[in-house]
Amino acid sequence: MKILRRLAIALLPAAVLLSLPAVGHASPALAPPPPEGGNYIVNLSRISNLRLGIIHVRDGNYTRGTYDTLLDHLHRSNEYWDNTAGYYIGPGYCAEEWRLDNTGIFDYLRDVGAGQHFISTTQTYAIIAYRC
Repeated sequence: MKILRRLAIALLPAAVLLSLPAVGHASPALAPPPPEGGNYIVNLSRISNLRLGIIHVRDGNYTRGTYDTLLDHLHRSNEYWDNTAGYYIGPGYCAEEWRLDNTGIFDYLRDVGAGQHFISTTQTYAIIAYRC
């Protein structure tokens, strides 16, 4: 199944990433590379007006309590800074984490519940939030 999923997403144009939200465990498609020496989070939530809390530096001192700023649907955290340390999902929501591999394709990583989630500052992620 994973081979078929990777093959299917390899055929999708990069523009799909910016125009369509993902459904189920369907891959978010191809992605632009992260900034030199950085990473980003892209918000591909299933609910178009759902914003993610994003965390710039993992230091416990966040502008809005549990995160630094809000990331709108279909936007990337590198619009704010070159490195992102994590994200926050509010109560009543869960999220799928997809990690960008070295071929420019997102691979499903795991599902997570509400709360803060920290990521590698050298890898890029697509986050697909949904009600749970």
